Amino acid sequence: MANSRLIEDVVYRYYIAYPEAFADLTDITAAELNANPNNDESGLIWNITCAISTDGTTFNLDEPDYDESTSFCQKAGAREPMAKNADVVFEFFRATSEQSTINPARLNSATIAQHLLTWRGQEMIAIMSIGKADDAPFAAGDEISVVQVATDNATTNFGSGENVTMTQNFAQRGVWAWEWPLAA
Repeated sequence: MANSRLIEDVVYRYYIAYPEAFADLTDITAAELNANPNNDESGLIWNITCAISTDGTTFNLDEPDYDESTSFCQKAGAREPMAKNADVVFEFFRATSEQSTINPARLNSATIAQHLLTWRGQEMIAIMSIGKADDAPFAAGDEISVVQVATDNATTNFGSGENVTMTQNFAQRGVWAWEWPLAA
């Protein structure tokens, strides 16, 4: 909700999931994205929007790598795009209490993010959506950006008078979709 006030009514949603959460990574459905509405710790997809810090989080599509080699049939300067490059970094807050204030039987989103994103070598799917409230369910027509990533060791950030955060600089495994509308 705070994002809507800070960024001219544009709302971002951030999810993290295991690849097994989706039957087909090239055709993700709204039902699959809505599979864990309560952020149950035993799920395969989690809404970590409220744990994400706006200061150090990046979810951008950078200039693609190009193949600039040419054959004798091509003109000089021909460039073929080889791969899309996504720059995905999640900075997330560390929680002073592990439990949710809304439902004390559940972990809060900062603790879930820490459990999922602290360790090296986890194959994950990072998802960003723009345009709806952070807790709104996904529906046909919602646009998502999806990047397959692997975790590295997260870095803890300490600062005098600052909230303690952790930064996860993901290793990119591929871009599956960018601003892709969900089908019905």
